[in-house]
Amino acid sequence: MCGRGCILGLTVALAALPAAPAWAQFNGRFAIERHFLEAENFLDWRAYQPPPSWRQRAYAHPNRMAASVGSISQDRFYQAHEIWLEKDLGENAAILYRQQDESLFRPEPIYQEIELRFGAGGWYGSILGFPRHEKINGAQGLAAAWGERTDDVYVQYAVLEQYSLYNERNVGTERFRPVPVLHRLQARYTVPDTLAVDVTWRREEPARLVLPGLDREQTYGADRADGTLDWFVSPRLTLGLWGSAHSERRAQLPGAPSADDPTLRQRLAWSWWEVYGTLSLGEGDALTVALNDAQFANRIRASDPAQGFRHRLQTTQLYALWEHPTGPWFRWMFTFQAGTVFLMQDPPSHSSRQEEGDSVQIKAGVGFALVREEDYRLWFHTTWDGDTFTQRQWDGGNLQFQLFF
Repeated sequence: MCGRGCILGLTVALAALPAAPAWAQFNGRFAIERHFLEAENFLDWRAYQPPPSWRQRAYAHPNRMAASVGSISQDRFYQAHEIWLEKDLGENAAILYRQQDESLFRPEPIYQEIELRFGAGGWYGSILGFPRHEKINGAQGLAAAWGERTDDVYVQYAVLEQYSLYNERNVGTERFRPVPVLHRLQARYTVPDTLAVDVTWRREEPARLVLPGLDREQTYGADRADGTLDWFVSPRLTLGLWGSAHSERRAQLPGAPSADDPTLRQRLAWSWWEVYGTLSLGEGDALTVALNDAQFANRIRASDPAQGFRHRLQTTQLYALWEHPTGPWFRWMFTFQAGTVFLMQDPPSHSSRQEEGDSVQIKAGVGFALVREEDYRLWFHTTWDGDTFTQRQWDGGNLQFQLFF
């Protein structure tokens, strides 16, 4: 899967993450496209996620950076990164910054947000958003919160108006009716050394772009929910749940539909859930075992049936990670994955890499991590095909890191 030049590509992609253009939450794309995933992609995606202990460590740290990049086909990388920064401005004010990106089935622009927070006694109000060189692409909003984002109890509700000056400053005839608005609720509850729950809900209200000169409209709306639950049963055992659900809806509505310009409606949906357990085996060894179910669906309905499209991928897999330290800062990382995959596409793909129908996929991984608990974690990982080992052995590679500063 990861052909000639893969290692160089991984390194370059990881180093270049912050160079992508910055946009608000809605990426401005109304285009209806035939996005798809390939049979092994959810196994690749899971192989490139950090261990649960990395996530737990990150929750309570106000200044951090993490990134992951790995091959998911001969043509595409999976990449994800986040940066969180916070600095107090006196006793009752702070400035916060975050940057996030995750690209799986399509390239995603980086989301950036600056927050200026004021408050005391546990209650806070914030001004947030991100400016752009072209004012029509900027975003601005307000938020109210109880607690700070690294506290044991934290709740924030934010409303962000995206492309807030588009209608006023755009020289063309296109207009949002209304402009895209993001509602976001974040909540965290922690009992130290016992329980940690973290939930984020986002809703982007339906927005409509009117193009009078072309006698057509384009619409967009989205919902997303993410959550984790970590239960620290004992110093040796942690159990947890992790899940995410995404949905996007788009439509292209011409005034006079035809075969060349049909009415199109699209629903993109992708989700996953996972239940896991991590057991300390003594001498620094740790074993994580998880059951993961993931789904991706892209359905395009058209007034001209020939332009419709359906794609669905469902993967249920067993995942295992064994961490074996051989020194204070070096540990071997071994993974194993096995699962069932269902792939369907209409019209069928002509790519030889698409394996439609039901199949069983097996992967194994070996790598090493350089770790200093208070400062950094750096994981070099390779994956190997188990179900096609006689025809192809090396399947891909991944680099991950987590920094605290």
